[in-house]
Amino acid sequence: ILTLSIESSGRYNEVLEKGINLFRRLGFFIPLSPPGPTEIMASLLSTSQMASSFTLSQIVDSRHYPIDDHKRNLFKLYTALIISTYALSSPYLPLLSFEMVQYSLRNTVFTPESAVAFAALGYFK
Repeated sequence: ILTLSIESSGRYNEVLEKGINLFRRLGFFIPLSPPGPTEIMASLLSTSQMASSFTLSQIVDSRHYPIDDHKRNLFKLYTALIISTYALSSPYLPLLSFEMVQYSLRNTVFTPESAVAFAALGYFK
């Protein structure tokens, strides 16, 4: 909630710092220094390979499963971070998106919030 509140006040650097630290604590791979083109392309490739192993019907059918609040809140945090990374032109934007797509696929979590991550994957692909 704090991160969403900070984001709405336009303090994007603070949102990015706090959000990335939280994602790291939750076990997501987020490098300490901003990712370079090689890291971003490697993540894009592995995410694309993972996504291509699913059919559209598997993803569409999965969105009817109940989703706990923890997972939904994770995607709300991601959405706040994406707004901040976009506003700052941060290289973390693609990396965070790819991490969230992988999380969605591994955990069959397909929410309206996760659609942003899939759209970003399509954009960067």
